[in-house]
Amino acid sequence: MPAIVAVQGERKLVLSDYDYLRDTAAAAAFETRAAEKAREMGADRWVLAVPQV
Repeated sequence: MPAIVAVQGERKLVLSDYDYLRDTAAAAAFETRAAEKAREMGADRWVLAVPQV
């Protein structure tokens, strides 16, 4: 199951990453990528969903 982030701002965007739970570096890379996209679109709302294992 992937981690999913939905971002709403000037437009809507949904990102997912299947490697999120692989290791800390993969999680940080996904979170950084999501934050960069959120800033680019002037996000005013976001949600991050991560599976529990």
